[in-house]
Amino acid sequence: MIEIRIIDRRYLDEPSWENLARRGSFYHTLQWVDICAKGIPGRGIFVCGYENDSLLCGMPAIISRRMGAKSFYSMPNGTYGAVLWSEDILSDHREQFGRGLIDYFTENSFSQVIIVDYANSLGFWQNRRFSSESNSTHILDLRGENDFSPPKKVMTEIKIGEKARGEVIRITDDHWLEEYYALYLRNELRHGRSRPLYEKRFYEAIVEKLKDSDNLYWNGLIVKDRLIGSQIHFIHNKAQYYWQAVSDFDKRNFRPDYRLLYDAIKYNRNQGVLTVNLGASPADAEGLVFFKERWGGRKFKYPILTNKSKLRKLLGR
Repeated sequence: MIEIRIIDRRYLDEPSWENLARRGSFYHTLQWVDICAKGIPGRGIFVCGYENDSLLCGMPAIISRRMGAKSFYSMPNGTYGAVLWSEDILSDHREQFGRGLIDYFTENSFSQVIIVDYANSLGFWQNRRFSSESNSTHILDLRGENDFSPPKKVMTEIKIGEKARGEVIRITDDHWLEEYYALYLRNELRHGRSRPLYEKRFYEAIVEKLKDSDNLYWNGLIVKDRLIGSQIHFIHNKAQYYWQAVSDFDKRNFRPDYRLLYDAIKYNRNQGVLTVNLGASPADAEGLVFFKERWGGRKFKYPILTNKSKLRKLLGR
């Protein structure tokens, strides 16, 4: 019989969770939970299933409060969460944990629950309270390639940018943070978002938690001592996660998106990375999808499970 425990981040058995997190994405790690808790902000918790004090499964989450409403995210802003199962877990245990999740959500007055189930770990879960919508990413498979070589059309774009000059650097501290965030805000406005998804404290949390870690590859393109483009990649379990890119639209002739992604893939392939996850693709982002497919990325679909309170539905939020 599985025992469900809701564990605050402060009291988590870190070695046990880190062992389980090797089976998931970067977004299941303690580092990402800590970044989100500080940057969103919110409270980091873990919904865990134990048998005889042995961790069999678990799901990380951020609980945030806004205007009195409480939300549960695993994980926030579309990053992957959902349940991680130990290798030898029984189907009965999965079903018990699934029922335990429903009990937990029922007992707590969440205005919304969002679970990004990248691995379809809750595919067996039949619950009418939750709606399921399909999202997608693109995966670049590097297995079998010793030296990564982009497709010819991509390489042409990279060479055009290199002729325009500029220097690709690796960002390891907060020296470029102000310029990065200024570019981010300009990119948000260009895409029609007057209110940015992330405040500067989120990036400060990334620097604080990951600046000395091999789990972060953050690079930038410098032209005349100015940052004109930058990308943030996370590394976990031989996989690279392309999380965010910013660039100066007026300097697009330097091809920062192509050059920085090429730099990141080359570097991390040499460190043993086998797959590159190119990030979520909104349904209407045709240009973004074109960019990913140009690199050879293959589309991968996954569900996002959502439950919203009647009031939240009524307000259309």
